Amino acid sequence: MRSPVVGGLTTALLALSLTSCSGDRPICYAVDTLKSSVQAIQQIDFGSPSARTELKDGLNAVEDDLAQVKTDAEAEYPFQIEAVERTYGTLQTALSTAIAGPTAATLAAVVAGYRDFIAAVDTMLTTVKADC
Repeated sequence: MRSPVVGGLTTALLALSLTSCSGDRPICYAVDTLKSSVQAIQQIDFGSPSARTELKDGLNAVEDDLAQVKTDAEAEYPFQIEAVERTYGTLQTALSTAIAGPTAATLAAVVAGYRDFIAAVDTMLTTVKADC
C-alpha cells in the first residue's frame, strides 16, 4: 500500500506542467530535450520499488540537459539558467536529505524544491520560446 506522503508527492509532481518550445536554433532543441527529461520524472511511480533508480537516472538526464542548455544559451539567458541551476541544486539537496531520512518533512521539502525547479524551467522555456 502506498503511503499518503508518497501519494501526495506523486500527485504534486504530476500536477506541474511545462511550456513547450520548438525551433531550429540549438537552444530550442536543448530546452525541448530538458522538458522531455523533466516530464519523464513526472511519470515515475514513486510508490514502486524501482522509483529511486528511475529518479536517479531521470535526474542524471536532467543534469546533462541543463549542461547542454547552459552551453547553448548562457550568454543569452544567464538569469534564467542561474535560476534553473540554483533550484536544481536545492532539489538535489532535498532529495539527498529525503533519501537519508524519509519523513513527511523531508518529502515535503522535495515537493517544494521540485515545484521551484519546475517554475524556473517553465520561466526559462517561456523566455526561450519567444526566440524559437
